[in-house]
Amino acid sequence: MGNLNYILLEKINLLLKQYFKDQQVSEVLDGFETKPIPNYRIEQRMIIDRAITFAKKELEGDDYSKFQLEIVKVLAESDNLNMAEEILLTSISEDHSEFYYAESLLAMADILLRKSFWSNSNNLIDEAKEVFTKLDNKIGLAKCENLYGTSYGERGEVQLAKNHFLKGIDLLKNSVDEKLEAELETTLAIIENICGNLDVSKEHFYKALHTFEKLNERKRIAELNHNIGMLYLELEEYVKAVNEFDKGIEVATKGNYKTILSISYFSKANALLYLEDYNNAAEYCYKAMDIAINIEDKLTIADVYKVMGILERKLNHYKTSESYFQISLRLNEELGNKLNSAESAYEIALLYDDLKND
Repeated sequence: MGNLNYILLEKINLLLKQYFKDQQVSEVLDGFETKPIPNYRIEQRMIIDRAITFAKKELEGDDYSKFQLEIVKVLAESDNLNMAEEILLTSISEDHSEFYYAESLLAMADILLRKSFWSNSNNLIDEAKEVFTKLDNKIGLAKCENLYGTSYGERGEVQLAKNHFLKGIDLLKNSVDEKLEAELETTLAIIENICGNLDVSKEHFYKALHTFEKLNERKRIAELNHNIGMLYLELEEYVKAVNEFDKGIEVATKGNYKTILSISYFSKANALLYLEDYNNAAEYCYKAMDIAINIEDKLTIADVYKVMGILERKLNHYKTSESYFQISLRLNEELGNKLNSAESAYEIALLYDDLKND
């Protein structure tokens, strides 16, 4: 398969084997008759197109709808959001059951949420919620509440986010969906952390981590390593924070989880600042920025600028520091993130205070 990302290929291979015989899977994945494909992106695109085309020919009704959602999940986990969005646009327009229509709406809402298109994402969640209400599908409704909460949390609307997460957990009473319940536990823990309820946050994090380890959900484990690292940052236990970020970075590197890698890199940089390891802090800032630019993660780009501003301020490079803080503030304001905007503005105030006292 040449340059095709091995991790993504393996995930597509495993997905196809859930639906087709080994010989059929080989027809989709093995080789091309023309000369070698020049780069990874072309090869990746061609494999995915072949897989979807083959599945559309061989599968019918809900089986094909389910396959589309599964391949979207694989792509989203690998941060191939544009291709995932393209598949979902087609899926939403096709005829299938109300359940899979609602699931497709939620998957698209999640993609748009990760691209910071808040309003469009919420509109799709609203539409999915109507369908799940009609179907009396509590798990579907809990997924809606989780995405609502995530949307508000990303924009700094902490209490609104918390209300939605609690509503989602309540909907899952007597449910056997351990994964979704653990996802809600995780997001609720993040909110409790932001609110300063660190003991409650820690309890939720470790409860969720236990579930994801049991289910072998590697991406979620990496996310939780990062989140627990953030908790230790709040507790001012910086060495423990770095250790947790390193755990997340190791899992995310093996799984090619780019978003988690990016946020773990800049969070590690932040912890290293407190340990006065400025050279390594700068290195991890640039690592985070490189990935964030590549996957168009605007929130992380804004966060990295803030951390770089703190670094430059500690080095007494005040003009550069101010420039980075102003960029971070502008990006956060454009994204409608009130909490992050306030944090960037606070850092600017600290900088001006340093200048006054210098």
